Amino acid sequence: MASLYEGGFKLNVDASVFTEAETFSIGMLVRDHHGSFVVGRTMTLPKVDSVFEAEAIGVKEALSWLVEWKMDKERVQVETDSMLTTKALKCQTLNLMEVGDVIKECCSMMQIMPNVSINFVRNQANKAAHLLARYLCSAYVHVDFTSPPNCLLETLLSDLSK
Repeated sequence: MASLYEGGFKLNVDASVFTEAETFSIGMLVRDHHGSFVVGRTMTLPKVDSVFEAEAIGVKEALSWLVEWKMDKERVQVETDSMLTTKALKCQTLNLMEVGDVIKECCSMMQIMPNVSINFVRNQANKAAHLLARYLCSAYVHVDFTSPPNCLLETLLSDLSK
């Protein structure tokens, strides 16, 4: 795991689309500057039109989660493996794409969170969030974790050793 500045946090977020289940799930987790698990969340939502939309909604939910956990004033690097979402959020022009409203909402939230940045990472670097996104797909619910579920332990330990 790439090192963070002292006192900073990293929030990895990923979405998984389950076409046969008419749903998609979002997995997100916060780690401290040492790479240790702080908190995680998985949530399942109704089907969307594209993977891009699911990933953008994932970032929007992650930003909202930062506010909910009162971390919106902290230094946080949000990482997603969606290049399209990252590029859309870093572009300062009007966004008329299929997910324009979601992107606009994310940009508005990020304007009031000056210490929060968004970065693209490869799939392998986002594996823990991906595992959480696949963790729950049966109902429209969310689950918060204050300690990592068993499905993450191996990945988290591997990330710590990098």
